[in-house]
Amino acid sequence: MFRLFPAAFSFCLFFGALSANGQPRHSPAVIDTAAIDHLLDSASKKYAFNGVALLAQDGQVIIEKGYGWKNIKSNTLHDTASIFQTGSITKAFTAAVILKLQEQGKLSVSDPLAKFLPGYPNGDKITLHHLLTHTSGIYDYTQSLAPYKFIIKKTADRKSILNIFRDKPLAFEPGSGFSYSSSGYYLLGMVIEQVTGKPYEQVVREMIFRPLGMSHSGFDFRGLKSASRSTGYSVFYRERQSVAFDMDSTVLYAAGGIYSTAGDLFRWTEAFSGPKFLSAASRQQALSPYRSNYAFGWAVDSLFGKKFIAHGGLTANFSSYILHFVDEDITLILLSNTAGNLWDLCVKTSQLVFGQPYPWGSRPEAEPGKEVLDQFAGTYSNSDKLSFFISLKDGRLHLNGSPATRVSDDPLVSLGGSRFYSRRFNLEICFVKDAEGKVTGLRSRREGLSLDWKKLEQ
Repeated sequence: MFRLFPAAFSFCLFFGALSANGQPRHSPAVIDTAAIDHLLDSASKKYAFNGVALLAQDGQVIIEKGYGWKNIKSNTLHDTASIFQTGSITKAFTAAVILKLQEQGKLSVSDPLAKFLPGYPNGDKITLHHLLTHTSGIYDYTQSLAPYKFIIKKTADRKSILNIFRDKPLAFEPGSGFSYSSSGYYLLGMVIEQVTGKPYEQVVREMIFRPLGMSHSGFDFRGLKSASRSTGYSVFYRERQSVAFDMDSTVLYAAGGIYSTAGDLFRWTEAFSGPKFLSAASRQQALSPYRSNYAFGWAVDSLFGKKFIAHGGLTANFSSYILHFVDEDITLILLSNTAGNLWDLCVKTSQLVFGQPYPWGSRPEAEPGKEVLDQFAGTYSNSDKLSFFISLKDGRLHLNGSPATRVSDDPLVSLGGSRFYSRRFNLEICFVKDAEGKVTGLRSRREGLSLDWKKLEQ
């Protein structure tokens, strides 16, 4: 999996027909739904998208349709009722519950973890805010699930999961860095149980699912008996498909355990965006990025100069994405029963929504000389201890990653000065220099998240 960014990621602070700053929304007058349907259908026929898409404008659904196979063996196609595991989209639900409990005076996001889980390592200096914003430094247990396959597809007790990450050293002092960690949200689920005295799943049902009418959402996907249940595929090509085991919700828990439909997720997005679910103060806190463009369960950024919030999810056999443009009140939801990258399709769909050329709008390509490019070549590392290598070949910088990133010989396009981007991954790179003009690192940005990388001495 491409690990320059976590695969992880609707916000708005507006009421009625106004944006967050009280100005009229700038939603396109007419969206070419036929062109978007053609794009999604073409992607489906190329086995590049297999699932359900929903597009809404000003609170009204204008596209909701199934594309491809719900189950190839039984010859059943997707429809709008298809149910999927959503993976890390769950994090926004967990964050919302924490904020509701804060509104009720039962906790504060500034509380230390030790207040709720006494004896947890470094729990006195790790706060709930650190867990919500991925700034705790706690190791991400999902990176080590492969050796623990014996627990992935059956009910897992808390001790089995905690043993994966509890005693690993912190990557950095809490609050001083960013490292996407599902472990933090796993712990938040335990905090919710401590505060409420109820199972996490019950709290989410009572606080969110039932009030919003999300009748097709739940947790125990493996045990779900429904004709709408999608079959998940780890391999999905025209010539070959491979059904993958479904990850148990007790493994994914508060970090990724929810299953849902596109329609239910739209109900959630609409409720979260409005004034009734959270107070104005809570919404502002939930959607204020702390580090690396990440807020509480949402990434916050812009595309084509238009502000959005987003989050994706990825399991062994499902992928999901919610993308919401704030001022335009446009929501795109993509759910797939294959493990893959939905961000690129989100971008292409958004380009049709806003009439923008691919990729990422109009990007003039500069042609810097060899003496300019030489300074950027080198090895770069981040807080997750991942690394990649910038090399100069045939007058152009090329990106190569360590084996875990699966990035190989990707040519970068220059935007002038210290700015470059990758067409293949829709990845922006800006090199950082010190006061003397020496390149010391870079900042990469993708899917609404930014990460800092340090240049290693040769």
